[in-house]
Amino acid sequence: MKQRMIISALICLITNGLYAQSQMSNGIPLPTIDVNQSLNQVMDNHAIVTLERKEIEALAANSVGDALEWMMGLDVRQRGHADVQSDLSIRGSSFDQVLILVNGVPYSDPQTGHHSMNIPVPLRSVERIELLSSGGSHRYGPFAFAGVINIVTIDSKAGYAEAAAGQYGLQVGSAGLSLGEFKGMHSRVDMAYKAADGQMTNRDYAQHHVLLRSKGNLDVGHLDLMVGLVGKQFGAHNFYTYQFPDQFEAIQSTSASASYASHDGRLRGRIYGRQHLDHFELFREAYGYYQRLASDVFMHTLDSSLAPSWYSEHNNHRSRTIGSEVTLHLQGGNTMPWTLEGGLDWRHDDIVSNILGLDMTTTIPAPDGRATYSKFDDRQNAGAFLAYTFRPIAPLRINLSNRINWNSRHGLLNLPGFSMGYHWRESDGTHGKAYASLNKGFRLPTFTDLYYRLGGAMGSADLQAEHAWNSEIGISQTTATQKLTFNLYQRRGQNLIDWVYRNIDSNSVLQADNITEVTIQGLEASYAHRFQNIGYLQLQGSLARHEASSGIDGTSIYVLDYLSSRVQAKYLTVPYHGMRIGWNLNWQDRQGSYIDADSQLPVAYSAFATQSLRLTWANEEVDVNIDINNLSNVSVIDRGNVPLPGRWISAGFRFHWN
Repeated sequence: MKQRMIISALICLITNGLYAQSQMSNGIPLPTIDVNQSLNQVMDNHAIVTLERKEIEALAANSVGDALEWMMGLDVRQRGHADVQSDLSIRGSSFDQVLILVNGVPYSDPQTGHHSMNIPVPLRSVERIELLSSGGSHRYGPFAFAGVINIVTIDSKAGYAEAAAGQYGLQVGSAGLSLGEFKGMHSRVDMAYKAADGQMTNRDYAQHHVLLRSKGNLDVGHLDLMVGLVGKQFGAHNFYTYQFPDQFEAIQSTSASASYASHDGRLRGRIYGRQHLDHFELFREAYGYYQRLASDVFMHTLDSSLAPSWYSEHNNHRSRTIGSEVTLHLQGGNTMPWTLEGGLDWRHDDIVSNILGLDMTTTIPAPDGRATYSKFDDRQNAGAFLAYTFRPIAPLRINLSNRINWNSRHGLLNLPGFSMGYHWRESDGTHGKAYASLNKGFRLPTFTDLYYRLGGAMGSADLQAEHAWNSEIGISQTTATQKLTFNLYQRRGQNLIDWVYRNIDSNSVLQADNITEVTIQGLEASYAHRFQNIGYLQLQGSLARHEASSGIDGTSIYVLDYLSSRVQAKYLTVPYHGMRIGWNLNWQDRQGSYIDADSQLPVAYSAFATQSLRLTWANEEVDVNIDINNLSNVSVIDRGNVPLPGRWISAGFRFHWN
C-alpha cells in the first residue's frame, strides 16, 4: 500500500505541474525529442538487431513472442500458443538473464523470469523491437546479464480495430485509437483480447492487454506517461513438472511509469512501479480436474483420486517493484568530439506469498479469498554508472564505461565495459560499422530460486549471484537494397544458477544450484536483400557451443539447454493488386535433454523445421489476413514434456485509419 501511494503521489506531482504548462512558449513551438533513447543511441558500438513494424505485420505472428522468435540471437521457448508463457534466451542464456524494457521502462520480474513477458503490449501496438545481445549490466544493472530487449510502441494518432478467429476456438480482438490532446499531452490506448480452447488437454487460455500512453512536449520538457494492465489465465499441462500434469495459472499485472527529458536531451529521468499477482494451482481446481474438500484435501472429480497430503492450498504470490533513474548527458570537443553520460538508478523489489520468503508475524488475505500470504522478502538495488565516448579520428568511436552496483544482499560490485566501433557512411547512403566489446554482467537469484519448495522442487537460500564476461566482435553494412551482419561472441559465466533433476533417496528432485563455470561461444550471420520486382528475402543462421568446467550431477533443465544451430528464412512478395504472401521457415537443433514423463529417462531434444504462411489482401482502409502456423504440422517441443500446437489456421481483418 505504501509503495502504491508513493507511485501515485509522484505521478500526480509531475502531471499536475506539467499539465499546467502549454505546448507553446510565447507562441514559439518547442523542439521535439524522443523521451526514451533507443538502444542504437546508447549502445552504438554493439550489434543491435531491430525488427520494424512492417516486418512484424508480414509475419504470421499471434503475439509479441512470435515476432521476437525472428530476431537473430534470441531464442523464444514457448509453453503455449500466443505468449501464454514465453521464456527468452539471448545467446544461450537462461530466461532470468534478460532485461525487458517497454519504451525504456524495466519490466523484468523479481519472482521468476517466467513472468517477464507478462507485459501490457498488444502486438498491433508495436512500432519496433530492439535487441542488444552482448550484455548490458554495465549500464542497466543485474537483470541485463545477457542482454536487453526494448519494445517501442506507437504514439501516433492513427487507429485500428481488428477481429480474428481460428481453429480450436481461437478468438482475437484488438483496437487502438487516439484519445485526443489535453494541455499539450496526446493520449492513446491500445488493447487486445485472445482466447482459445487449446489443441491439447488442459491448454486452454484467455488473456487481455491494455496500454494507455500519454506524451507531451511542454514548457519544462518532454513527458511520457504509461499505464499498463495484463491478465492471463491458462491451463498449464506439464509446465513446471511432469509429475503432476494438471496445472493451472492465472496472473494479473498493473504498471505505471513517468519518463522525462529536457528540451536539449541532456537531462532525463524516470519513475516506475509494477504489481504482479500470481495464482498457481499444481492441481487445477475445476470440473474435470480437482475439487478441494473440507479436509483441505484435493480430489479428482472424475476418478476420485487424491492429491498428495502435503498439498493443501494453491500457490499465491504478490510481487511489487518501484524504481527510479536519472541520467545526465554532456558533449563537447572540436578536434576530438566526446560525450559523457552518467546516471543513478534505484529499485526496490518485494514479495508476499504463501510459499516464497521468510515467515511473517501476521498474515495478509490473498486475492483468491481463501489463501493468505504468510511469507515475505524484499531487496534493494542501486547503481551509479558513467560512460565516456570519444573519437580520436572521425569514424572511430571508443567507449569506456563502468557501473558501481550496490545490492542489499550482495554488497558492492564493479561492472566495467569497453567497446569500440569503426563507423562509415558513403555518399550513396551505404553505411556500416565494425565493432568489438567486452563487459561484465551479473544477475541476482529470483525469489523462486531462493525459496520454492513444493512438489519435488527445492530452491536454495544459499544461492550466490551469477557473474559473466561478455565479449563480441562483428561487422554490419547496409545499402539501399541489402544488409549483411556477422558476429562472433563468447560469454564466460561463473556461479550460473540452474535447476537440476537429481535422484535423491530414489526420488526425482528438482534442485536450484550454482554451476561452477559455463562458457558459451558462437557465431551469427544474417543477409537480407530487397528485390525490386520480386520481394524481400532474409536469411540468418547461428551456431553455438557450451562448455562446462565440470560435470553436473543431474539433468540440467535451463542452462545447458541451448540452440546449438538455427537457420531461418523470411520471404515477402511485393504487392500484386493488394495481395502479398509472407513465408517463414525456422530450423533449429537444441542441445540438452529432459526427463521423459512416460519412460522416466533422459531424452535429447529433437531438431525440427517449421513453416508459417500469411496471405494478406490490403487497401488504404482494411487488411484481410489468413495465417497458417506450423504449416507442415511437425512435432515441436521447446520445453521438456510440453509439446507445442501443430498446424493452426486462423483468419481475420483489420480496419485502420489516420
